[in-house]
Amino acid sequence: MDRRRFLAGGAAAMVCCSAHAQDSNLAADPKLSLSEVEQELHSMRLLAALHLVFSKWRIAKAVPQIREEYAKLEPGRVFGEFSGYNIGALIISPQGEALAFALNRNHQFNSPFEHAEVRAVRAAIRIANNKRWQQGRGLDGYAAMLQGFSVYTTLESCTQCSGVMDLANIATVVYAQEDPGQKRIGNILYNLLGGTDGRGAPLPVRANFLPAYGRLTAAYDEYRKRLEGSGGGPIGMTSFLGASEAYLAYREASATFEAYVPKYPQNMWAMRHLRAFASGVISGASSDDLLG
Repeated sequence: MDRRRFLAGGAAAMVCCSAHAQDSNLAADPKLSLSEVEQELHSMRLLAALHLVFSKWRIAKAVPQIREEYAKLEPGRVFGEFSGYNIGALIISPQGEALAFALNRNHQFNSPFEHAEVRAVRAAIRIANNKRWQQGRGLDGYAAMLQGFSVYTTLESCTQCSGVMDLANIATVVYAQEDPGQKRIGNILYNLLGGTDGRGAPLPVRANFLPAYGRLTAAYDEYRKRLEGSGGGPIGMTSFLGASEAYLAYREASATFEAYVPKYPQNMWAMRHLRAFASGVISGASSDDLLG
């Protein structure tokens, strides 16, 4: 069976597979052999994504408790109204250029589909289509349009986003925090569908070599303990991403990005490029996702 039809018709089946993943190797992390230079490059790009999410942090202003909590954390900061979960995704071209960044916008569009990774992929396709049109090549070859590109996401991807990245032939997805609720669906898709021909599900990279990864894991544990101790409240990952524990961890990651000096000369250009891209997004010179 063609793996595209298998994925398109069986995304739900993938979730079912995850129930049996503990009895197989489907959910196992792929074996990686990353050099220190590669680890630093991945880390810098994830720090850029975390920095951008922090810069555009949204809170539920309609909830008095949340307003008071953030007023104590950041007395001088004016937060945007909640438009979606504080999750972001950055797309990098095979040449190492930051092409698009997107935030989760589920609430803004009243839709369960406006996830950061999906929006970033759509933005990247739009950019690629515009370039093809300007070059007179027409709008064809969409299957290979993002082949070799990478996605850097602040939270491990869900079933929908993993499927969309597979269909777009994204090569690699690197994430800054694990989401236990997703049952390693990215690993499952890669182990079922990943290939060496540049097509198939993206290679999932858990960035546990990034200090912010451990910081976010610890922050989520703190959040869960706080709610369990108080006797209630949602303890899911998306709820955590609106809490003070998450905000403080993201603030640290943002400060790290701003002060970061690459250890390896090979990564100096990438850092300069990431800072310029982030500056453009934050200043409004470029839209955060080119989709409004």
